[in-house]
Amino acid sequence: MKILVISPCSNTQKDRRAPAIELYEGREHSNVRTGLRKVRRHGQYGETTVDLYIISTKHGLIKEDYVIDPYDVPNNTSPVLNGKGRGKLHQDVEKLIKDYDLVFFLLGGTYVKALQLPFNVPDTVTQVFLIFTRTKGYRNLIPECLQNCEAVELHAHEFRSGYTAKGLVFNRLCEAACHTGFHLFEQVKQDPQQLIEIARGPESVPK
Repeated sequence: MKILVISPCSNTQKDRRAPAIELYEGREHSNVRTGLRKVRRHGQYGETTVDLYIISTKHGLIKEDYVIDPYDVPNNTSPVLNGKGRGKLHQDVEKLIKDYDLVFFLLGGTYVKALQLPFNVPDTVTQVFLIFTRTKGYRNLIPECLQNCEAVELHAHEFRSGYTAKGLVFNRLCEAACHTGFHLFEQVKQDPQQLIEIARGPESVPK
């Protein structure tokens, strides 16, 4: 199985040039990095792979190993998230995700709006958007008519990490998969709502 994670960039960055996966130092990215390292060290890794791409407010869609300098481009002035930049972002993401079985979007509402959903991709590509129930209007950005596009709603009060809970949920999924077996990713593909139980802790993970 080919899995893809698409996450946003963060304001907290190293003060030097670095690969994207290392440049961003926010808690969300820390959780995503931790989860990736766990699955990539596991003996079952290979038949199942996990790639990370990041939506940079300056550079657009970039792979985790893309080397960049630190920058400061707010969402509201980003040429990627606003105006004509949205069209290119939509095209880049649509082209990328066609080659994957399972795609996790760990994005806030501004980023999802910039994606201009839906994507024209095969039904075999399961798209999972992690969202907060208290984020107004976010749910309406995700088409309900698509069988391969699903929103998993997180209740913020269950997570001390607040808005960084998306990375935490992904980290817990990776931890659970390493413990119970990588078949858990296939189960999540078939029923993305299982992520809610996985996020609540090991005792809730389906066998």
